[in-house]
Amino acid sequence: MRGHARAATLKSLKALISNYRFIKALNNARIDIVYLPNQHLGRYINFLKRKCVVTVHDLIRFFDMKGCYPSLIHKPNLRDKMSLELDYRGVKKAERIIAISKCTKNDLAKYLKVDEEK
Repeated sequence: MRGHARAATLKSLKALISNYRFIKALNNARIDIVYLPNQHLGRYINFLKRKCVVTVHDLIRFFDMKGCYPSLIHKPNLRDKMSLELDYRGVKKAERIIAISKCTKNDLAKYLKVDEEK
């Protein structure tokens, strides 16, 4: 069992290092706007020093996390909940949001309180 705990910790550490490098690269890039093609990359917006645009496909994981629907993928664990919370905080901070449907746009306005003009 200890070996599994160490492997999970090492895997988590590697993921954190990778995330840090990604954020650093984006912050150092000579670009004005960062485009993130899905809401699960929204977590990076929280750590970026430039304007961001993000595409939101749906809020099913948000509803899943809040217990609104039976879990379609798996019941969110603590790490999932923390990641999803960062995703949706980042989405709310985005300069602009591309919603793939009117339904998604309405969900963003209603549940995340995102200004419809974004």
